Amino acid sequence: MKEEFVSCGLTPTEYEVLIHLMSRGARSAGIISKALNIKRSTVYSALQALERRRLVRKTDKSGTAEFVSATPEEIPTLLLNHARHGFDSVLSAIELIKPRMKRFQGGKLFNAGALEINHIDTTRDYAQLLARHIHSRDFYAVWNPQVAISSVAARERAQLFLQNSARNRNKVHDILANGPMTRWYISQILNDQHQVRIIDPGETSLADLVVTDDVVIVSLNSPDAECALEIKNGHYATFMRWYFMSLWERLPPVQESAPKVKRPRSRKK
Repeated sequence: MKEEFVSCGLTPTEYEVLIHLMSRGARSAGIISKALNIKRSTVYSALQALERRRLVRKTDKSGTAEFVSATPEEIPTLLLNHARHGFDSVLSAIELIKPRMKRFQGGKLFNAGALEINHIDTTRDYAQLLARHIHSRDFYAVWNPQVAISSVAARERAQLFLQNSARNRNKVHDILANGPMTRWYISQILNDQHQVRIIDPGETSLADLVVTDDVVIVSLNSPDAECALEIKNGHYATFMRWYFMSLWERLPPVQESAPKVKRPRSRKK
């Protein structure tokens, strides 16, 4: 369970403190420090971080500050709400980043701590980036076909991807904004491992979010001024897959699987 909590954004220390409070009830920072053999200052920092997520709340008992955890029923919802808030913050940041990227030409690579981020600012480079990551790999995606495949060239690229996917049978989970191009795209699916769910366009402003096992791609998908980020970090990708599945599970299935592809039988010699 520790790995799942860390994937949701908690540090190992925050996880240990939270589980201790869940199993022992209200405790002061000093008592937690002794029980877990962790410095009191480190415990207090973890408690503050958990408080900000509303996973822990502070109480006062005879002038001594004690901390109590949220209930087991509340914790999954609190983690999801925090993830949504973080996701909205990423979108807002991208809106601010976009106009400042015009001075760069082509892809620019830079490091942000443990994240390796590659900025893409042309439609051609973005198409090549997608092809590199999705044509033969399992992935999860949220996108709007009305924006992403509105041109003839984009539809041709989509058909090429679907043909390759039918041959490779890679597992694909697509959450698509509803609309006429969405229905066209679904009609072209031949991979029985390709699942689709539909979301109201008003529920997401993203044109593209693609998540593989170790890469997250975020794009505004503007044909006139593309702006995309390729984020390479396994932990971040794990977190985004968890976020994706929390959205996926609350949407009704469109089709459990696409029609199976008929493959020619090999001739016996």
